[in-house]
Amino acid sequence: MAYVVAICGAGGKTTLCKRFAEKFTKDGKKTCIITTTHMWYENKISNINDLETIETSSIYYFGTIDGEKIGRVSDEDYRLICESFDYVIVEADGSRMMPLKIPKVTCDMSGNILEYLEPIIPVNTNEIVVVMGLESIGREVESVCQHYDLANFDKKRIVDEQLIDEIIDKFYVKPLSKKFPNVKMTINKIDFTKSENYKQIKRIALVLCASGFSKRFGADNKLLAKIPVLSDSISSSPVGTSDTSPLYRVMASKLIDTKNLLMEKFEREVLYNGLSVDLAIVSKFDEILEDKDINKSFTTLRNDYAEEGLSSSIKIATSYYKDYDAIMFLNSDMPLLPAHEITLFLYNSICSDSGISSMYDNAPKNPAYFEAKYFDEILKIEGDVGPKYLLDKYKKASYKYHIKSKYLYDIDTKSDLENMTS
Repeated sequence: MAYVVAICGAGGKTTLCKRFAEKFTKDGKKTCIITTTHMWYENKISNINDLETIETSSIYYFGTIDGEKIGRVSDEDYRLICESFDYVIVEADGSRMMPLKIPKVTCDMSGNILEYLEPIIPVNTNEIVVVMGLESIGREVESVCQHYDLANFDKKRIVDEQLIDEIIDKFYVKPLSKKFPNVKMTINKIDFTKSENYKQIKRIALVLCASGFSKRFGADNKLLAKIPVLSDSISSSPVGTSDTSPLYRVMASKLIDTKNLLMEKFEREVLYNGLSVDLAIVSKFDEILEDKDINKSFTTLRNDYAEEGLSSSIKIATSYYKDYDAIMFLNSDMPLLPAHEITLFLYNSICSDSGISSMYDNAPKNPAYFEAKYFDEILKIEGDVGPKYLLDKYKKASYKYHIKSKYLYDIDTKSDLENMTS
């Protein structure tokens, strides 16, 4: 009978399932992965009728196909799987790829927990692993925790490791230990920095795309429109420091602050000072390219092909930085996106091993981060789609930085500009 490992909690479960399975197959054990909810899968789905042909050198997946994911197997198939494999790895929870989760529960009028509806732990489970992501630290709980409202947390509460431990203990360890008293339980707080992937990134470019025609904005160029300079800047930069400033200058100021904050964060938290950050702005407008303050801090790249859409700016920058290790692209019309959020997005992206990432609000959103292995594909993008094509193509592999919708507010029309701070 198989040794069954049920992995529950938040983002990182699928990756951990694979790591467990890879270890067991290397040890010569027959290993498979299933789910009691839904999960992404990479390999083909195995046929339950082929159990007699399984080998120790491969990882097998079983489940019902549900779009791009697989669902649970039947109770009878589960029994057969457990009889045929040495190890069965079960993804037993869902979290919409967020780093923290409060499981669904039913409560009485006083708020006491009556029943846990999640996670779904299968029978015969030998070990339960609870997963939470440390990349949530420093962020508001509403942005990084699924069902945070079930715990009555203040949605603005900043996540620290104490809060993560509280979630693990109260909502997973105590109730699961009571329900499964004889099952081994382990905690896995995933820390991107442990992989030291960041040491592979020596040079990164932060690119501001500022070539749009602004057709919906009317006859005026929206990038030159004056907007209030909001108090999200951390450092004092030479761009956009007055009460009002052109939109492109406000965004340029955010990138200057991001560069400084990013390098400080690496040096402080992982003692890594091998990162070199270049700032670039791609534009077809002389007013931007000839701005003296911009030229002090940015590499300026002229775009003579702006009519081809956003892809033109992206390809120009990628060609220029083809020898770099990574590039982040940011649109120049997102004035509510704070520099500290861009910094955390970049820090987590560089530390993760995905190589591709974006901010995420029910779908991939700009800004987007790509490491060098994706550059050739970036250079083949056409039209006004920007990096979204690749983010969709590699959505299983990409790191998703969940963020509140208001921060991703973009300026397309003059009404958007008027309503920006409402």
